[in-house]
Order: sequence, then structure tokens, then C-alpha cells
Amino acid sequence: MNSNSPTISSSYMGRTVECCPVLSQSLGPPRILVADDDRLLRTLISKVLGAAGFHMRTVSDGEEAWELIGTHHYDMLLTDCQMPRLTGLELITRIRESGMTIPIILMSATVNADWVSKNPRQKISAVIEKPFSAFALADTVRDVLQAGSCGVSHNHQSVFRPTLTTK
Repeated sequence: MNSNSPTISSSYMGRTVECCPVLSQSLGPPRILVADDDRLLRTLISKVLGAAGFHMRTVSDGEEAWELIGTHHYDMLLTDCQMPRLTGLELITRIRESGMTIPIILMSATVNADWVSKNPRQKISAVIEKPFSAFALADTVRDVLQAGSCGVSHNHQSVFRPTLTTK
């Protein structure tokens, strides 16, 4: 992490997780929207990332996420791939077609690096493959948020980050 960047650090299960609050346009902890139809996973993600200092909001499908993104500011979207009403991939397409540049982490057991490389217009910041650990999730969120101004990136076993180029 850049030593000149202000940070928030919080402990979760004895491990310190840092985030870069200057990235939040809300001038507080980064605001993260989580869209997943699995209630238990939403609760777990909210608790893990909330304990790491992030402001969390969760919804059960892509349609709810789309409505909130249109009316509230979020610094990041974490979305499942397979959800009712509007899938994560459909949500990402809507977001990108509307011109929004919010960082997106796709959580999936089925989407892989090959799919991402064939769909570069989606501009996905990272894909975390299910099942994933709480630490891999917190580290990935922190890394994606810091990539803009803090320039830190780490590799995790269950995570891959696409290299995207624009033409």
C-alpha cells in the first residue's frame, strides 16, 4: 500500500484488513452492494466485509441491485452469476451499457477466466470462484478498491483478475 494514502484498518478473526477510504465518493468507508440469491452467503459476506470496515448493503437478485445502483452511490458491486429475475451477467451488461464504471467482482462457481476473456466489454474487476474463503474475499475487495489510487494487487488461489484492454 502507498504509505501516503490514508487507510482504515479493522480486525477480523485476528487478522488485520486494510481498505482505502479515499476511494469512496461518500467520504467514509467504501460502500459495497452485494447481490446474491443465497441469504446465508449474503449474511456471511456482509459480516466479513462489515467487520473489515466496509459499509454493506445486500439484495437478493440483480433487479434489486439495478434499482439501487440507479438511485444510490456504491463504490463496488459484488454479484453472483446465477440469480432470479436478472442474472449477474445481465446486471453487469446493463451497468456497462449505461456507462457506469463501478468496479465489479463477479462471484461464481461456473464463470471462469475463459468466459471473461471472451467478454472484455463487461470490464469485470475480478472474479472470485465459489467456494471462497472469507480472507480471499476481503483481500480481493481491498485489492480492487486500492487498484485505482493505491496500486496494490495480490494473487489468491481462488481469484483471478482479467487483463482488460480497450480498443
